Amino acid sequence: MTLIQPLDTRQPARSTLSSSEPSSRIAPASEVKDILSKLHVDGKLFRLGSVDSESAYYRLELANESLFVKIVDDSYLDSQLAADAIARFASSKVKTSTLRDGFPVSLNAHSSILAYDWIEQQAPPSFYQLGSQIAGLHDVLRGYPNAADVQSRSQNRLTTLQEFLDSHLDEVLTDARLPQSAKEIISTRPEFFNSLSDSSQAIHGDLNAGNLRFCNDGVWFLDFEDARHSWFPVGIDVAFAIERLALIDEPDNDRALRNAESLIRGYYEESGETPFPVRGSLQLALEYLGVRSLILLKHFELQGTPWPESEWKKFDRLFTHIDERADLFAKLEQSC
Repeated sequence: MTLIQPLDTRQPARSTLSSSEPSSRIAPASEVKDILSKLHVDGKLFRLGSVDSESAYYRLELANESLFVKIVDDSYLDSQLAADAIARFASSKVKTSTLRDGFPVSLNAHSSILAYDWIEQQAPPSFYQLGSQIAGLHDVLRGYPNAADVQSRSQNRLTTLQEFLDSHLDEVLTDARLPQSAKEIISTRPEFFNSLSDSSQAIHGDLNAGNLRFCNDGVWFLDFEDARHSWFPVGIDVAFAIERLALIDEPDNDRALRNAESLIRGYYEESGETPFPVRGSLQLALEYLGVRSLILLKHFELQGTPWPESEWKKFDRLFTHIDERADLFAKLEQSC
């Protein structure tokens, strides 16, 4: 079992771009015994993630409920609790998943158990509702009392990435796993990570399909770990959601366009603001998200913490998707 370590080196529970539930398998007997004995419960424990992932994420099925469980290195525990504090603050306006009472629970001398309610998908995605709820999330996060900490961590992280890119540019540009379009972006914009937009604020930062649940009582937001260092324009969150939910699983361009337009309309009608005020900002947001992820993969690999090969393939597909649907993005921005 690979524990979650500091600096966001955790392997993802979801290694694909599909909006379906992450794969799961029965956890090894030793992990079942260790975790259930510490929680003093009887139940079934399933490890989440792809076969090539040794993730520390689980679904725990008890008699009357299910929990999402993760094992974290204690050096990363403060970051987890800081993420939970943001989720709790946001819960005053939107539905968020927060740490269960009584957690964390110590697993051993160096790691702890965290548990959250398992939020089951109950309804098909409503893109208008999603856009409206993202706007509500952004509205409440504008008042987050520790916003200065988020801004500082975000800037420090970007500075670290820029310094890494400056010192390893040749290695990045010659890595065959990086899509050619990503290399062109990096080579033509060498100061890629050097500045934050004046219109930035605290956002979620990771609105992929695994961190959203469409339920009968509305949209639920999960996993606020990236919110600790996500001080960006709101369009970053909206672009992320559009790409991962409205477009990536929808091959029909007309239907994909309607889905994305509905999401943006929901955002605008809730907030009175467009998330993409400058022409081209949607595609720029998607390029930023893709390049950032690829540089993180390269950074962790050179630091001795390689991620599964499936992660490289995932972002190669994302850049292919951006290239192939450039005309759709242009139409979408015209409709904003």
